[in-house]
Amino acid sequence: MNFKKWASILFAMMLLVSLLSAVGGPTTQAADNSVTLYYKKGFANPYIHYRQADGNWTAAPGVKMADAEVSGYAKTTINIGSSSQLEAVFNNGTGTWDNNGSKNYFFKTGTSTYVPGANNAPGTITSGAPSDTITPTPDPTTPPPSDNFGPVDWSKRSIYFIMTDRFDNGDTSNDNYGGFNSNKSQPIQWHGGDFQGIINRLDYIKNMGFTAIWITPVTMQKSVAAYHGYHTYDFYSVDGHLGNMAKFQELVKTAHSKNIAVMLDVVVNHTGDFMPGNGTAKAPFDKTDWYHNAGEITQNDYNSNNQSRIENGDVANLDDLKQENPAVATELKNWGKWIIQQSNVDGLRVDTAKHVPKWFLKDFDTAVNTFTIGEVFHGDPVYVGDYSNYLDAVLDFPMYYTMRDVFAKDGSMNLIKERYAQDSRYKNPNLNGTFLDNHDVKRFLNEATGKPGANSDKWPQLKAALGFLLTSRGIPIVYQGTEQGFNGGDDPANREDMKFDTNNELYKYIAKVNAIRNSHPALQNGSQKEKWVDNTFYAYQRSSGTDEVVVLINNSWSNETRTIPNLDNFGNGTVLKNQMGTDSVTVNGGSINVTLGPKEVKILTK
Repeated sequence: MNFKKWASILFAMMLLVSLLSAVGGPTTQAADNSVTLYYKKGFANPYIHYRQADGNWTAAPGVKMADAEVSGYAKTTINIGSSSQLEAVFNNGTGTWDNNGSKNYFFKTGTSTYVPGANNAPGTITSGAPSDTITPTPDPTTPPPSDNFGPVDWSKRSIYFIMTDRFDNGDTSNDNYGGFNSNKSQPIQWHGGDFQGIINRLDYIKNMGFTAIWITPVTMQKSVAAYHGYHTYDFYSVDGHLGNMAKFQELVKTAHSKNIAVMLDVVVNHTGDFMPGNGTAKAPFDKTDWYHNAGEITQNDYNSNNQSRIENGDVANLDDLKQENPAVATELKNWGKWIIQQSNVDGLRVDTAKHVPKWFLKDFDTAVNTFTIGEVFHGDPVYVGDYSNYLDAVLDFPMYYTMRDVFAKDGSMNLIKERYAQDSRYKNPNLNGTFLDNHDVKRFLNEATGKPGANSDKWPQLKAALGFLLTSRGIPIVYQGTEQGFNGGDDPANREDMKFDTNNELYKYIAKVNAIRNSHPALQNGSQKEKWVDNTFYAYQRSSGTDEVVVLINNSWSNETRTIPNLDNFGNGTVLKNQMGTDSVTVNGGSINVTLGPKEVKILTK
């Protein structure tokens, strides 16, 4: 054996270990002489540039800090060898530095927490880990708080849809949570709306006649542009911009006290866009084999109705969950049960449902044991309707397209007749979620053509559409801002910050129609029979027990007179009063003769 050769190799290995210790690279576990540093996120993706005592600096910008187990913090552990302290500065990876006014920061061995100063002022260092440690993942079987509100019959409800971040800022202390600062000048960033803001405005909603709210997802996000809530990072944490679980519970409880049911938006199709180059979602959703990793869905996939790609590919590069992995399916179902039990919400709106396997939607619906309504963004009732066999209901996108064409673009009322002819495709059309617009499409007033010769006069078209929406079959859903005349185009222009003018003509109109709806079971979930249809005029009768209501809609820009025949359950001489005005009409031989002004809606009752 060549002892000199082996001695040389051993000496070289010892020297290499010594050199590596001198460099002091980050480690995942603390050594005997190491610094563990928590960084409260001022920079969303912080880097630490450091050296031990008077040693060599890391190459700029330094080392990217990983997310800590404490929400809103990053963390790193650095072995400093024989040094007594670590000298460091921080930056955002693109040239913005925090260096204590060129004095740098110094950290002793052990654990420290660094909190950046406001407005680029020097930060503060405290000994130990952050005090607001993260709550462990709760047991899905934990009993929920209860206020004995439910169960809810959703067929009788009308829904006001809230994008929480764009609604009302009731607590400015959470505006910059996690280093993702609110900035109203940027339409794709957080704007400050929160649970407290909704609580503060529940009477605004109640006085408009709505009996339910649907709010966007509440799960923890991890991006300055994830204000909408659809890019989940941590399923088991509430995003701090909105509040916390206690405040969410308060919102639900307060809504219930005002007879307002709460529907929560949930996403079981995907997380945020993390893999492969931006880390992972929070455990347990941090495993590569929990995702399809099949690349983005292309326009050709949609055009060819490639359902395999639609279900297994990434929507807008968002990491697509692999429900056929039993661990994923189980965790999603457990989470769904947990969020309901913790918050006491009354139903779930299931986002991107057409991208989720139908068998899993059925399993999820069974597991959560509450009302579910799925978003199936498609115009064909054959395609959309089948999802109502796996969830309790679907959002009625086919009817959305029809109402847009009829009311916003002065189309033929016969299109409504043709749309209703497809109602057999749905398990229960009275549970279809009907809407004029939402946060994913242009506002109704953006699409509306306006009055011929006076194109800016669009509110009569919106009023006619709202009259139909709030009195016809299905669960009507009105998107926040409709009552204020918002007219934004494509996302993000259709996600305006709210105004709360209760004197607005549209606010009062919605309140009036909703008040009539709430007084008549026939308008909530009664049967519906078409009584007249032509290009510009539509009439239908709704019935529930002894309650009978006749709705008349003139979709033209001129006065229209019609004789409406074959009314049910009205004897000769019955006087029907127009609940939208002061006029009335008398039934003669099962018929009524009526005249409606341009774009007028009349609601007739005994």
